This record gives sequence, C-alpha cells and structure tokens, in this order.
Amino acid sequence: MNSKCSKCGCEVTGSFCENCGEPIPTFRNDYTQKITQALDNPKYGNMWISGLKLIAKVEFAIITIASFILGFIEMTQRGGSFLIGLLIIALGLALAFISVAVMMVFLNMAQDISEINSKLK
Repeated sequence: MNSKCSKCGCEVTGSFCENCGEPIPTFRNDYTQKITQALDNPKYGNMWISGLKLIAKVEFAIITIASFILGFIEMTQRGGSFLIGLLIIALGLALAFISVAVMMVFLNMAQDISEINSKLK
C-alpha cells in the first residue's frame, strides 16, 4: 500500500521514507502511541483510575445486595435455616470486601507506577 511522506511528500511503500528516512505512521503505531500518550497524561490516567474505582464500588454494592437477598431468601423459606442465611450474608460481605480490597491494591500500585514514570521523564 503506497502512501506519501508527511515530511518530503515522496511516495512511500514501506515503514520509512526512502528519500528522507522519516518513519511512516501505520494504524497500529498511531493507535499504540495515542494509548501510551493518553495513559501517560495525568488527566487521562487519573480518569482510568477513577473509572476503575467506580467499578470496584459498583462490584461491592452488587455482591453485598446479592448476598443479603440470597441470605434473606434462605432465612424466610419454609424449612430454610436462619444460620445458613446468616452464613450466606457473611460470606457475601467477606467476598465483597476482599475483592474490592484486592482491586484497590492493584489500583494504588498502578497509580504509584504512573507517578514514578512521570517523574522519570
């Protein structure tokens, strides 16, 4: 596929201009570069982290609500056990706390790595 060099305007068939040596952007290179720039930009990097924190909160809410619903269903069913219902609620809450805690640890690590990268530049 032929394209034109953005620097000198010559026809180019490969990854570099044969006339001036300018690298010719490809879709993959452009896309990768834009993602890297967006993640390195503190504004966008913080948006990613904020979005993931929101996902963690929603996950916590869903697991908590589901465990309470399942626990109360078990408690109120005929022949259901009150203790098993409490156990379902307790295990659901434990799962919610553990999953959110693990996600927050990874988010904090990502944020620290991003800050280190920005200081090294």
